[in-house]
Amino acid sequence: MTSKSKSVDRLSSLHEEILSRILSLIPTKSAVQTSILSKRWRHTWTLVHNLEFDYIHSSPELDRFIKYVDHVLHLCKTPQIKNFRLNSNENIPVSTMSKWITEALRLNVSELESLHGKDSHKVKITFYYPVSHSLDLQSSVNLPCVKILEIVIILNGPSDNVFKIIGGCPVLENLSLRVSSWNNKEDYYFKIPTLKRLELSISDSTTIIKNIVLNVPKLEYLFVDGILYSHVVIEDMSSLVEAKSSCEARYDHLGIEFLKGLSKAKILSLTFPFGITLEDLHDIPKFSNLKQLELNGSVGWGYELIPQILNCCSKLEHLCIEKPRGVCWKKPAYVPTCMLMNLKTMKYTETRACDSNIEFLHFMLGNSKVLKVVTIMSDNMFSQLSEEWMREQLSMVPWASKDCQIHFVRSQIYPATSLIS
Repeated sequence: MTSKSKSVDRLSSLHEEILSRILSLIPTKSAVQTSILSKRWRHTWTLVHNLEFDYIHSSPELDRFIKYVDHVLHLCKTPQIKNFRLNSNENIPVSTMSKWITEALRLNVSELESLHGKDSHKVKITFYYPVSHSLDLQSSVNLPCVKILEIVIILNGPSDNVFKIIGGCPVLENLSLRVSSWNNKEDYYFKIPTLKRLELSISDSTTIIKNIVLNVPKLEYLFVDGILYSHVVIEDMSSLVEAKSSCEARYDHLGIEFLKGLSKAKILSLTFPFGITLEDLHDIPKFSNLKQLELNGSVGWGYELIPQILNCCSKLEHLCIEKPRGVCWKKPAYVPTCMLMNLKTMKYTETRACDSNIEFLHFMLGNSKVLKVVTIMSDNMFSQLSEEWMREQLSMVPWASKDCQIHFVRSQIYPATSLIS
């Protein structure tokens, strides 16, 4: 017997579990091809832990590719698929994609990557549905190992199937739900006791859904983007540390109600317009734990809003204001408590040398007693002459803090970094 055949025999004598691990390290196509080696190898590949399918051929080959994937999934006997990866430069039919996702769920997939040419989405688990309602889950979903889940819905709002998937992840820690259009009238109820990070993105809505209900006692980070059409009801978000919202509240009361749900956060970032008007000022909640606040977008009319918001943040230490533009600054009749006691740093980005900016900075410098650093980040229109003029203007009023320093920085990119350790 040759040394080559002895080597083959030794490999064939290994336990099936070991062989399946070996085959899981090679491309699925190669693993399936080992079935022709001998009777011993005929079904060994069916226990692989990873399935990877790449389709980069022309349309005439699509039917053949679909039959091949169907065949592999039908014969696969492993109790759990660790990774299911589909990379295609073609639009696989919706019904076919739904069938494959259901099969992956049947195989208790831990990591599912569904890649579609330019519209690829790659995370721990990605469900990409051209039409979400096409996925028909006949029974409950069980994904006991999944901690990170991203669901992307391109056309329609979430169906019951999506929440079956979310509910089937008992140890879920990170959830991202991106929807191009909400179109359901039912409540969306997120009761996830293990969740630590939640990102919701709604691009559009054809109807007003009743509520988005959050019962997430361990949630530390919340991000909401897009258009807010519905009430966000907070049942339990007691561990919240950081919240960011770049959404547009289509109705003013929705913005205020949402802010009330974020009132326990330590770090808060808001992008205007946020659905808050001057008439709503008396309803702005107290942010008793807030240490860092970022106000983004063209605040413009929000100049009058800034003191009101600061007045609700008595423990605020770090303030960042981006793109201060618009109407004239009106000096308030009071000084927010945080400026007298706690405010240490302020960043003023994309500023311009105009009277409203100077007046606002006069107010901040003249009343912030423990302020240490003011960073003024200029935009492209900011010249050296403008900087000198601004320095001169700011030196014309006494500063409440003797230790304060002003830094002028010219930059087009402002990375968001937390100032709280």
